[in-house]
Amino acid sequence: MKHTKWKYIVKTLIVVSVLAALLVSMNGCKKKKPDTTESSSTAETTTETTGNTENTKPSVNATEDTTPSQTTAETTETTVALCEHVLGNWIVDETANCTKEGSRHKACTLCGEKVVTEVIPMTAHTASNWLGDAATCTKESTQYQQCTQCDKKLVTIVVDKADHRTGVTPGRAATTTATGLTDYYWCKDCDFEQKHYTIPAEGTVPYEVRGSTITGLGNWTGSELIIPEKINGQTVTAIGKDAFAGKSSIKTVYIPKTVTEIGDKAFSGCSGLTKIVYGGSVRDWTTSVAKATQWNNNTGNYQIHCNNRILSK
Repeated sequence: MKHTKWKYIVKTLIVVSVLAALLVSMNGCKKKKPDTTESSSTAETTTETTGNTENTKPSVNATEDTTPSQTTAETTETTVALCEHVLGNWIVDETANCTKEGSRHKACTLCGEKVVTEVIPMTAHTASNWLGDAATCTKESTQYQQCTQCDKKLVTIVVDKADHRTGVTPGRAATTTATGLTDYYWCKDCDFEQKHYTIPAEGTVPYEVRGSTITGLGNWTGSELIIPEKINGQTVTAIGKDAFAGKSSIKTVYIPKTVTEIGDKAFSGCSGLTKIVYGGSVRDWTTSVAKATQWNNNTGNYQIHCNNRILSK
């Protein structure tokens, strides 16, 4: 009986040992599973974290994208401040005229900033036509020009008397034996007249002549000196140097329009001279008759009676 009991105990121990080993083996397997699970969980976590990280990246990228965008905006503002201006054409802000200055500017075609400003100088006055009353043959006239923009009076002048509107009564030429008459001129508007003067006969003229030039008076005496158009058939064109110098008795001299030259000191010292009568017009006297510098030296005052106007020395 005892032997049977020990066999039973041994068998029981063996069975318990086997069960224990199985339990241990089973526990070992169970322990690995959590590791795998943890591993897997860790991987999943890692994956999720990675996923989250990837999902977060757009957000980070969005932040990164936002930052450059803001930087670009700031850069644009800086570009405006540091614009390399490209200037457009002049733009007139205020037009200048003859009373005030104007102004103009150039703006940048990129940013619109007004870059250059300058003053436009005042313009010159624009003269009008001559205004005022017209001169007549009996009175002078004051005439002026004014600015057509601002009406400022610019120039004032005194206009000499106008030419007479003359009529003429023809005279007659002298001959070798008979006297002649100068033309008679008279004004249609006033009492101006250039009377007839008697021209001595060519054969009776006492003057000294060389060719077509009168060089002296010879034995002539008197107060009214008449120079004929012809002497000895020769047309008189000049009065020579010193021809009448010192003849204080001469009061009136008639010079025909054939004369185109008066020599130096021709009338010098003719202190009694009050009138020179010229057979041509004022224009002829001033442009066609060449006069030496001192042709009328020391003569005092006298008038020059042309056939359409009276001039004074």
